[in-house]
Amino acid sequence: FFFAALAPKVLSTLLVTLVLAVLLAGYPPHSMTNTITRGGTVLCEEGERHLHNGKTVKYTMCLPEPRPKRMGVVLLVHGFSRDRTSHLHTAEDFAAQGLIAFAPDMVSLLRGSSAQLDNIEGVASHALWLRARNEDPQDP
Repeated sequence: FFFAALAPKVLSTLLVTLVLAVLLAGYPPHSMTNTITRGGTVLCEEGERHLHNGKTVKYTMCLPEPRPKRMGVVLLVHGFSRDRTSHLHTAEDFAAQGLIAFAPDMVSLLRGSSAQLDNIEGVASHALWLRARNEDPQDP
């Protein structure tokens, strides 16, 4: 019963989060959308990010090689009872197409509404961080 009442809120929260992530990440110029063809070299990085709320989040980020100066970003958010590794193949596929694919671990929704807020803040923080890295010419 708890999850049935929570489902519409969770779905609307996730939808808003995804829209926010897309808007914050920005889009590459049209000429850059197909610079890497299928089967290109992909580098995947595992890491941790320390968020402003004091939480540490593990992530997987896949990038195309060679890298264009500016790339589109796809933020992959996993579902209930999964983690970032469930998106590894999808992330590799996006990177092979010339996009940055970023898959963070999310906070368990079993913690209630505070977990929902942590996830929203986390996705927004990741989007801003990815945008800053994407625009920094010194960032490898």
